[in-house]
Amino acid sequence: MPPAIMFALQGVLVFHVDARRRSLAKVVSRLDLLKEGGRRTFLGPRPSGRPETPSRAFQRLGGEELRRCPGGAELVIALCGQGYRLALVAEEPAPEAAAALRFLGLDDAFDLILTADDVPRGRPSPVAHRAAARLLAHHPRACVAVENTPAGVAAAKAAGMRCVAVASTHGEADLGQADMVVGDVSDLLPSSFVRLIGRA
Repeated sequence: MPPAIMFALQGVLVFHVDARRRSLAKVVSRLDLLKEGGRRTFLGPRPSGRPETPSRAFQRLGGEELRRCPGGAELVIALCGQGYRLALVAEEPAPEAAAALRFLGLDDAFDLILTADDVPRGRPSPVAHRAAARLLAHHPRACVAVENTPAGVAAAKAAGMRCVAVASTHGEADLGQADMVVGDVSDLLPSSFVRLIGRA
């Protein structure tokens, strides 16, 4: 049985470091327009009357602030084609994760999606990774997590998984607890995960 692969979102599949800040800036600028008597509607009709938030703004923007991480979507598609079980273990809220997957064209690629709305305890807690393994019916030793931060690596290792670290936002020295460190996701092949699981 192929290993199950757990993907982080930010820094592994997409970059959106500034997305919340930019979304908030757009919210604020539109609020300023309203204060100044502008005629523009504030991010479309608001039938519920609830104030717009950065997360809702991001969802409405459809991921326009996102950039692809090299090779991320291609690797996910290749793994799908070879029968791997895949989980997205995202620290972002569900609307932001959904917007990112739409942007990448990976709406239906993952067998399981866990977000900050599902598992509020984020990295370095291993809770989300353990839950993903359980829900995919895989022992943690048969799982590989793809992370890009020291906290993400620590969470995967604490869950009992192998871990590939992508040096997209941290240097290799900061990711030393990982079983493998790569420059970006394009350095990985489906066979890379089989080799990792096969290590004693």
